[in-house]
Amino acid sequence: MRVEVFKGNPPIPYAESVAPGHPDMVANIAADHYVDKAIEHSMRIGGKPRVSLEVTVKAGVEADGENLDVFSPEMQEMVKKHGLVVVTGEVTLPVGVNLPFKSTIVEGIRAAGYDDPNYPFSPVPETVLVAVNKQSRAIGDEVSRGKASDQGGIIGFATQGPRYLPLAVEIAQSLTIRHFELFKEGRHGIRPDGKAQISLRQKWVNGRLVPIGIENLTVAVAHSPEMNLKELQEFLLREQINPVLDRYNLQLSEDTQLVINGFGPWTGFYGPVIDSGAVNRKIIAQTYGLAARHGGGGLSGKDPTKIDRSGAMFARNIALSLVAGGLVNTCEVMVTYSMGHPKPHIIRINTLGSNKPGWSDEKIIKLVEEKFSWTVPEMIERLKLWQPIYKRTNFDGVFGESDYPWEQPTELVRRKEL
Repeated sequence: MRVEVFKGNPPIPYAESVAPGHPDMVANIAADHYVDKAIEHSMRIGGKPRVSLEVTVKAGVEADGENLDVFSPEMQEMVKKHGLVVVTGEVTLPVGVNLPFKSTIVEGIRAAGYDDPNYPFSPVPETVLVAVNKQSRAIGDEVSRGKASDQGGIIGFATQGPRYLPLAVEIAQSLTIRHFELFKEGRHGIRPDGKAQISLRQKWVNGRLVPIGIENLTVAVAHSPEMNLKELQEFLLREQINPVLDRYNLQLSEDTQLVINGFGPWTGFYGPVIDSGAVNRKIIAQTYGLAARHGGGGLSGKDPTKIDRSGAMFARNIALSLVAGGLVNTCEVMVTYSMGHPKPHIIRINTLGSNKPGWSDEKIIKLVEEKFSWTVPEMIERLKLWQPIYKRTNFDGVFGESDYPWEQPTELVRRKEL
């Protein structure tokens, strides 16, 4: 294993976020709801589950041509009425745990805002298809010995700020969180599906991006036909956009390109009726936008023995700890693992030249090597990852919530040593 420090380019001040009712997030929420329930039920009897699920959602499908031709006429009618959910993957639960896939997945989908039995996407257990087997015994044995279950590169990132996230990410996520709040409050026929994105004008000052304006802000929100486009735009400006920008002391200006429902009114159908959804298709929106790179592995539908999940949270904790500890202003951490190996091969720390005085690259490397443990069991134990907390990350964001265990900085140095 080798730890390195290098200097890279400043991050790009752009981010996208999607609401919980977006088709891809519906798939994430359903998969992570199953992960949470599997952990909850397993821990009650002192066991630990192995879960790796893929979920796909689609509705609005008519029985035309090859569509639904493998189903009976009765099933075709059910799918036309309620939509279709396909669950695949590998799951091994401890002896004594019985967690049905179909009803559990439906519970997760309803939490994402699809609980209206009259809407074309309102899954029932009968319209959930399951093709799941047990985890490979060879992989399971290696995981039980503390070895990585897969290969991959994982990225963690942190920068100065209240939540140690890029400002564009915070704003984009806050916009979709507010959108879902308006939906839950039943405000003006707002539906659960929608998106937001923002591009900031920023300048690079002492290793930190400082906002100087908003280049573009775009939101798209599904809504009832009772609200016309002008009414929707005024409502979203008043209730969604301006309250979020006020929180960050930002304002729209004459130079801001503002787009609200660029295609016009978004009434009628939304969610998996107009677009299929699949798990882990919004990995950039869920993490750091364009401020950091990404290894490509998704987080959702996986128990914490999967390095895509535990490794991403561990790398975030390293970056967060270095920034919160006052050693650097901004930090990107890359960790690479190989299947069957207990420790990562390389940990690369990109400080973007933001080291604080007195903290050379060599001192940072030595500190990281001393303060962090590297095997998957050590990461899971340190960050307390065997908890049923993963569905929530699709509503509030994977990073930035201080009560998540991976968001609590590891103390690297005492303040008097800075």
